[in-house]
Amino acid sequence: MASVDIIKRNLVRTIDAMKKNIEKFKKAKTDTDKKKYAKIAYKLQDEKKKLAKDLDAKISGIHKDAELQIDEQTLRKQLRTIILSEIQKKSKTILTEATTTNIAGQTKSFVPGQMWSNDFDYVGMLKFGASLQIPDDGGRFPDRITRDPEYIKMLNDLFDSFEDVNYHRESQDLGNAIDWIEDAKGIEDMERAVEFLEKFKKKCAATLDVMKVKWSPGR
Repeated sequence: MASVDIIKRNLVRTIDAMKKNIEKFKKAKTDTDKKKYAKIAYKLQDEKKKLAKDLDAKISGIHKDAELQIDEQTLRKQLRTIILSEIQKKSKTILTEATTTNIAGQTKSFVPGQMWSNDFDYVGMLKFGASLQIPDDGGRFPDRITRDPEYIKMLNDLFDSFEDVNYHRESQDLGNAIDWIEDAKGIEDMERAVEFLEKFKKKCAATLDVMKVKWSPGR
């Protein structure tokens, strides 16, 4: 059985996914969409019950209040870095269905921070990620990034958009990059952050290729 921390983090993430799925169900306008989100809800509910049962068994004999305390900063990182393999599989299916359903009816262009809607610009979000500009100040990109709070805010907004529409596979490296930037103590930490940003861009480009979307950086 996984450790208490891993089970706890997975449980928090599952509950968060359930809340978001409920909102999407409420906004669904077709029976097909409602059935899709209802099916996801049942699966997430089963997963939540299993995780709760595993957690109770694991912390038997341990002071629960002390063990389960999670401060806001830790929770934020947990939600970024812990990506369940099962959720990844589910989100891949949702990605394909949602893209097919919504691309034709899009009415607004993507900007970081946008949350799910019936006309969400999935392709625009992926293009933004694949074309993400990484500041480079004469080879001193770490200093350039840390001096630019607006850039860091944009990364956080972009991460929130990817997470809200269940593009967890792509957002994982972006979340890791943000963590390295925010906790950086030196140039080596910032270099790691840039490595994760490059991985994030490649995953976005790969997803666009799978979707057979023709694009070039900056377009």
